[in-house]
Amino acid sequence: MRRAFVTIARGVQKGLITESDINERLISQCLDSRFSRDPDLLIRTSGETRLSDFLLWQCSKCCIYFDKALWPEFGFWNLCKAIYTYQRNYARLKVESFDLELYENCAELENSSENGERVSEFLRWAEEERQANLQQMAALVFE
Repeated sequence: MRRAFVTIARGVQKGLITESDINERLISQCLDSRFSRDPDLLIRTSGETRLSDFLLWQCSKCCIYFDKALWPEFGFWNLCKAIYTYQRNYARLKVESFDLELYENCAELENSSENGERVSEFLRWAEEERQANLQQMAALVFE
């Protein structure tokens, strides 16, 4: 999350995007997990009912299952209970996901084509920056 917000802040400072361009979709497109689907089911073991800031943004629309078993003892029947919980909540999750997608699509239609071009150009710049940073880190490792 931090890297995504730093990238967005740098884009605003450079004039690549404006503050009005910032929305949930842009934040998601700046995350390290931008090429991955959001999880449908998150299983938290050990009886802890907290997420420890793990995938908070990505898990906003997923089924979260808490199990008292510790990870080494988590077995087949624990997994079956988690899947059953997911199946029971599937319809509600899909309705919420559909409603959110509909809202995002309506908000996107309100944006002008200039906004879309500006955001696309920013995302290209952000990807080039990421690639350059990765190449620099790789060069340091293989020196």
